Amino acid sequence: METEKYTYRLEKEDYMDWLRYEAKEIDNPAGRKKVCFAAVLSVAAVLCAEYVFFRDNSLLLQMSAAFGFVLLAGLFGMMSEKNRLKSLYVKYGLDKVEKADAYPTITLSMKEDCFTISSDKDKRVEGYRYSQIRIFRELTRIFLLKTEDGRWQFIAKRAFGSHSKAKEAAKLFQSHIQKDR
Repeated sequence: METEKYTYRLEKEDYMDWLRYEAKEIDNPAGRKKVCFAAVLSVAAVLCAEYVFFRDNSLLLQMSAAFGFVLLAGLFGMMSEKNRLKSLYVKYGLDKVEKADAYPTITLSMKEDCFTISSDKDKRVEGYRYSQIRIFRELTRIFLLKTEDGRWQFIAKRAFGSHSKAKEAAKLFQSHIQKDR
């Protein structure tokens, strides 16, 4: 296989595809569920304690219950997928990239046993053997690759020019991962 070179500019939706995956799969969804469960349990415990101590004062109980539900609604709102995406978008500085229209242009070179990724915004060239890929995910707009060092790389599908060439690239990544294990 000769070296195949692909050059493409990343777009906001490429990043959003990655962020949706991260918010759903990587960014500790189990931890968020535990926080929600603990919050519901805490509010329920406080309401029960208030009922025991203030059961004669129904106005205080109603106000306390309303306040507890408002707190829970706020917590669930903060942990919603939309809010998580916005939080991750800002966390990774993509809001600044978008404002400056500074999305990088990526050069992907694929060889028989390895590939390299470089960006016009960074002087580093990331090189990987296919055997270093531990997880391959095909998302709507990108291929997501987790390497043996725990880092994630993503490649926009449109880099390959056509749907059939993108499918060929996916098969190449998958075949090497399975073969090299």
